[in-house]
Amino acid sequence: MEKEILEKIKQDISETKQWLETDLAEMKELEKNPIVARYARLVKLKYELDHGLRLDSDDAIGRHELCKYTQGSIKETNDIWFLLGECTPDFYREYYGETTEEANVLVYINLENELMHQAIGLDEQKSFEACHRVIKSERQNNWRTYYKIRAEFFVSCINDGQDIAVQKVLSKNKKNQ
Repeated sequence: MEKEILEKIKQDISETKQWLETDLAEMKELEKNPIVARYARLVKLKYELDHGLRLDSDDAIGRHELCKYTQGSIKETNDIWFLLGECTPDFYREYYGETTEEANVLVYINLENELMHQAIGLDEQKSFEACHRVIKSERQNNWRTYYKIRAEFFVSCINDGQDIAVQKVLSKNKKNQ
């Protein structure tokens, strides 16, 4: 490695350490100022737009804005669950970091909070589905459909209100209930 490059790497490491130790704390303090927080948000949005983010419709903007609230911070309020499918105890432990007593379980993911899930024994499926609103996928482990339905639900909540969004998502997916 060339001496100049090695020195530059060492300098970059030193600057990064400095930033982590002092400047990061100062930055967090500055972000408490609403004007600075707004500026930081706009800079991030401009970066995303410059790198391929498309916000060419109200729905696209709504989905983009929802991302900052939907990563586990929303508490479920409508009791709508998505049947992700059946999984083995090993897969469940590896994916969710928990163990299950059952041989195989059905995994249900809450529509409003992807971090909320229920592992239900196969013999408890009818009981669970009788007590909750459940959307079923035609495919096993269908995260793509889950996120699609979820995005449609949240956009509808914004545009139409929560009660109508619940009706829409359940009626649209009625064939799977």
